[in-house]
Amino acid sequence: MHICPVNRDKYKNPKYLPKMKKITFILFALITGTTFAQDPSATASASAGVVTALTIQQETDLYFGSMTGAAANTGQTIEIPFDGAAIVNSGVTFTGGAALETDSAPHRATFKVNASKDVLFNVTIPSSNLTLINANATAGASPWTVSTWTGPVAGSTAGDGTTDVTIGVGATLTTGDTMDEGLYTADFDVTVAYQ
Repeated sequence: MHICPVNRDKYKNPKYLPKMKKITFILFALITGTTFAQDPSATASASAGVVTALTIQQETDLYFGSMTGAAANTGQTIEIPFDGAAIVNSGVTFTGGAALETDSAPHRATFKVNASKDVLFNVTIPSSNLTLINANATAGASPWTVSTWTGPVAGSTAGDGTTDVTIGVGATLTTGDTMDEGLYTADFDVTVAYQ
C-alpha cells in the first residue's frame, strides 16, 4: 500500500499542534482530578487490657477486747479506728492476762487486698448495725451492738506493682445492760471492686 507523503507528514504541520495540546491538557486534567478526589482518612487502634483479678482475704478479726463483768461496764462504748489509731474507751475496764481470744488487746479488723498497679478500687463496709450474740447469755439478756463502721476511703490503690495491700475496718461497740460471761460475736462482710 502506498502512503502519500502529504498525508504521512500532515501531523508535522503546525496547524494540528493546538489540537494535540488541547487533548493532552484534557487527559492531564482528568488524571489529576482523579488523584485529588480521594476521601480523607485516619487510623485508630483497637486494644484491650487485662488487670489482676481483685481479691480480698481476711487477716484479723475486729476485736473489742475482754472486759470484766462488772455492772459498771454495762452500756459503755469502745471505738476502734480503722487506721490503727488508739481506741476510744468510754469507761470499760479491760481484763489483764488471758482473754477469750488469743489477743486481749482490742484491735481493728484487717484484710489483705491484691490489685493491679495504680488501678483504683472501692471498699464496701457494713452500713447497718450488727448485733453480737453470746451463746452463754441468759434469757432476756440485752444485746450488744456494733455500729458506726469506718474503713478506707473510696478509690484505694495497690500502688507500685501488683501488690498486696492491707486495709483496716473499725467500728464502735456499745455493751448491753447485762454482762454475761462468754464471747459476744457475729460475722460481717467487706467487699472490694475496681472502679
